[in-house]
Amino acid sequence: PGSTAETLTICVTGLKRTDMCSLEVYTLQGAQILSENVTTDKLDVNISDQPSGVYLFKIIINGESNTWKIIKK
Repeated sequence: PGSTAETLTICVTGLKRTDMCSLEVYTLQGAQILSENVTTDKLDVNISDQPSGVYLFKIIINGESNTWKIIKK
């Protein structure tokens, strides 16, 4: 898992203008704390208002999703 303190920069390589892309962030308990449409290949995600712990970052591109665990210190 990645590790972050405040802000995380997400880079989506190869994203086309016609692609439908979104980012969702969840707690390990399943509560969604962020949902954003991604329109550029680089997005800064600020979770500074969230407590320390493990979060799940889910990127959905054209209906296909990938999920990563992120540890906030």
